[in-house]
Amino acid sequence: MEKGWDKMLEFGKHEHSLFGNIKNVLTAFGVNLLWVIFIVAFLRLVVSMTLDEVKTLLTAQVMARGAGKTFFFAVVMAPLWEEAVFRYCPFRIAWACENEYSGSIKDAVFLFPVMIFSSIVFGLAHGGVTNILIQGFSGLVLAWVMVKSGYKWAVLTHAFWNWMLIFGLPSLLR
Repeated sequence: MEKGWDKMLEFGKHEHSLFGNIKNVLTAFGVNLLWVIFIVAFLRLVVSMTLDEVKTLLTAQVMARGAGKTFFFAVVMAPLWEEAVFRYCPFRIAWACENEYSGSIKDAVFLFPVMIFSSIVFGLAHGGVTNILIQGFSGLVLAWVMVKSGYKWAVLTHAFWNWMLIFGLPSLLR
C-alpha cells in the first residue's frame, strides 16, 4: 500500500516501470513536437503570421526576465504549479465526484470532459484563444501523462517541454 506523498500525488496504481514512464514522457514530447510543427506551418502558411509572431505565441516572451530567472520560473516553478492547478486538482475533484470509487482515475466518468476543459483553460491562461492551439493541446497531452504515469512524471514532461520551447526552439527558428 502506498503511503504519504506518493499516495497523495498519484491516481490509483500505475503499472509502469521506470522504462514505461520514460516511454510515456517521450511519447508525449514527440506528439507535442509534431503538433507544434504542424501548427507553426499552419500559422505561417495559412494565417500568414510572421516568424516573430509565432515565436511570441510559443514562448510568450519570457526571456525578457533573463535566462536564470526564466529557467527557474518556466522550467521549475511553472510545471509544479501548473500541473497542480490545471490537472492534479481538477482530476482529484473529478475522481471525488464518482459515486462508486473504482480505485483508478482511468475509470472516472468525468475524467475526459475535465481533461478537455482544463486544457482549454490552460491554453487561455497562456495568452488567449490562439494559445489553445498550442498550449491547450500540450495541456491535453500532459493530462494523458498525468493519468498514465502520475503527477511527478507530468511535471517532468512539462519541465522538459518548457525548456525545449523557451531555450531550444527559438534557436532553431532563427
